[in-house]
Amino acid sequence: MTHVGDGEMAPAGPEGTHEPLRFQREPRRCFEGDALEERRNSLAALSGGDEEDEMVSPWRVREASWRRRKDVGVANLSPEEREAAGVLSSIVGAALLVSRAGEAGMASPLSAALDALDMAAGSLVARDVLEAGLSEWLEALEREGTRACLGQVGEVLAGHDARYEAFQVAAGVALVDGDLSRDEAAGLGQLATALGLSTGEAEQLFEGVNEWMG
Repeated sequence: MTHVGDGEMAPAGPEGTHEPLRFQREPRRCFEGDALEERRNSLAALSGGDEEDEMVSPWRVREASWRRRKDVGVANLSPEEREAAGVLSSIVGAALLVSRAGEAGMASPLSAALDALDMAAGSLVARDVLEAGLSEWLEALEREGTRACLGQVGEVLAGHDARYEAFQVAAGVALVDGDLSRDEAAGLGQLATALGLSTGEAEQLFEGVNEWMG
């Protein structure tokens, strides 16, 4: 078991035990054109930091640190850069885990996950960074499985303020098509457990994203 905050992470997958989470959304039409762009911008509005207000967005710091990690390696990063790069990677991993829950049987998991994540968070992080991050996590999923990857996400983000952003982005990925499947809701529940979020926190975060993207 992986310890998360002051508690334990329940096993992921069908055998895991999770308190039921009341994530509900009535099916709606697929969003295209201006409506889809509005949904993309709505999730971006949840992000903290605005360069116009002389506050550097944490997403820009994370992306710059992630690129530097790719260029020079983890060993050559400062502790702050290492943390920022790890947070971004884990947010991408969280989104992938929820995306995969709703796309069983799809022939191209990378393409499907990238499109959903780019629609949800493309205004926060460059597409090439999202694609490279997703590729890393897909390889980890193949090697280690969902339970281990959930544990890794939890190890980095539990107790960190970014766990809220990770859940918001993952919820945005699930909602970007205007629908929430039962598998996606279950995936969000497992992610909430891994992040150390209470049922109330997870439901409140979900409703916030739902409202912004509604």
